[in-house]
Amino acid sequence: FDVECTQDASVLTAAKLKELDAVFFYTTGALPISEPDFGALLEWLKSGKGFVGAHSATDTFGNFKPYFELINGTFAGHPWGSGTKVTITNHEPTHPIVAMWEPEFQFVDEIYQYKNYDPTSVRVLLSLNMAKCTPKMPYMVPVSWVREVGQGRLFYTNLGHNEKTWTDPNFE
Repeated sequence: FDVECTQDASVLTAAKLKELDAVFFYTTGALPISEPDFGALLEWLKSGKGFVGAHSATDTFGNFKPYFELINGTFAGHPWGSGTKVTITNHEPTHPIVAMWEPEFQFVDEIYQYKNYDPTSVRVLLSLNMAKCTPKMPYMVPVSWVREVGQGRLFYTNLGHNEKTWTDPNFE
């Protein structure tokens, strides 16, 4: 397959999407995507395409409801900073997206907590094990999830803040 990388989100037009099978967001803040083009992105995804978001993708379009409903969350702080070792539970170790991870493992990366998160709309694949993390929270903190969007599929992972994450063989 071919990969086209850009830092210019304005290229994600309805015409451009016809050439793509998947998009990957490692983004933050407001993006120069018009509402009509975002609508085209949603329709494109629903038609059977793929959307992948990593780490700061949930810190993108923070107040744009169609986006945070799509990705299923908005950044609401990172109490587990970039140098914090956390323990992560792999809820579906046979799922191909997380099969490389042990049923429980430790990892050092910045972990987000979310607002606008609906646990009923996704399958959580990885989450923090609160019994073994500091700080502890009285709620589940998902790390990676999947969901279907029409005929399309979405995958999001909170991992990806640290450069070391991107070179970890399990993450590559």
